[in-house]
Amino acid sequence: MKKYIFIWIASISFVFGFEYQLNGWAGSWTKVGFNIGNPKTIDPIKGVFPTESFSTMAINLAADVQLYKWNTSSLNFGVSGFIGGLVYDSTKKDKTIDGQLYVPAGFSYNYAGFWAGYLLNAPYSALEAGNYTHNIIIPMIYLHYNSEFFELWAGRYNVPTSSYADLFSSYTQGVDLVFKYKYFRAFFEASFGRANASMAWMYDWYAPYSVSDEKGEPTNLGMYFIGMDYIKDGLTIRPAFYFYPTLYNVPVLKVSYQTSQDFFEQRGWGSNTQFLLFTPFQLYNARYYPGGIGRYRYGDLPDKFAVSLTFLQTFNLDRYSFGFGFHKNFGSANGYVGNRGNTVLMADIWDASVYDIGQSVSDTIGADAFTPYLFGGAKYQNFEWNILGRLTYARRSNEQALRIGGSYNLKKDILLGGFIEFFRDETKAGYRVGSSRPVPGNPRNIADRSYMAVYIRYNFSN
Repeated sequence: MKKYIFIWIASISFVFGFEYQLNGWAGSWTKVGFNIGNPKTIDPIKGVFPTESFSTMAINLAADVQLYKWNTSSLNFGVSGFIGGLVYDSTKKDKTIDGQLYVPAGFSYNYAGFWAGYLLNAPYSALEAGNYTHNIIIPMIYLHYNSEFFELWAGRYNVPTSSYADLFSSYTQGVDLVFKYKYFRAFFEASFGRANASMAWMYDWYAPYSVSDEKGEPTNLGMYFIGMDYIKDGLTIRPAFYFYPTLYNVPVLKVSYQTSQDFFEQRGWGSNTQFLLFTPFQLYNARYYPGGIGRYRYGDLPDKFAVSLTFLQTFNLDRYSFGFGFHKNFGSANGYVGNRGNTVLMADIWDASVYDIGQSVSDTIGADAFTPYLFGGAKYQNFEWNILGRLTYARRSNEQALRIGGSYNLKKDILLGGFIEFFRDETKAGYRVGSSRPVPGNPRNIADRSYMAVYIRYNFSN
């Protein structure tokens, strides 16, 4: 079906003289859990779970057609189609202490194929959801207008994270508006859905959050942010405001400075400093469901007010890059914001067990969490390597992780890569792996979340 769509786009573009570009990629991602010292069986009562292994395959095709161009103004239409899913899932064979299969349908669908309805209110349970995966996604279908002073995105498109969306990521459906003038830029985004379409994460369109309407039914009121940039001589100052009606209001401030515009490509010495501060005000609906039932997020009840602070310092010296950073929460600051994107946080937050909350989210974003880390790496023509070590101290757990990885561009269009991560995860007494709320009396649990990941990706274009 998608092949005919792209043939149709190419034919129309040829007939009417439009400029167009066709591109895509095909790839595979594999994770292998080490489970060093982990029990061989699951104890869901105590929260004892293994580290999973899984493998995916996916292909993505995209087309972009320029409908109009005059001087600095242009209007483009784009569309993309994605097909992907699991080809191996170790969780289908995991057994409980009494010898029964825990999830016969598998649990790694939480990476690839997750679907619980647009409002996450599907009638089936998490243990059954592996039978209802979505493996075909339309990540993009958009109009993009760009000119010297104004830019518009409308439809489904990739969040312009590197530009101004510091706390969003992946694909959004909605509208982005940008006004530009000299050193200033004002922006607004309204988002009514999110999707993932990569080798490791595949989620069809869903509403990350919802609230109850007058009839008690879930509804999505949308996530929004508005802000402004001042950009001059390597300095960026970005005040912004993120909000979801009746859930949260979040003032945000980002300040960054880099020594040159081509910092990440230059030779010689360079420095890039980034600072991100946001202070969530979490309203009643963010803390309680109707009837006063606690709406727990990542192990704890959200605080009315919390603070999140992220800092990143990067240095370049010829082909080498290195630096340090930290992420600190005062209270449960990442229950709704900062959990689906943080452009200043370099540490991967999605590296725990698929059986844990999130799924697989680490306590880097947990309540009262403090995560300092060091990193380094280098590029040698087609090869690059990197290393990152972090320590996390949170209300719910303590974590220590060291990741060593690299990638190699084979020819021009084929990328091979992977990494090994050594990860010790200590869930504190009173909490349980897989539970989004405290479990008084549950014993401390130490688990090995170490794993290896490898991937291959082939890019193609017209």
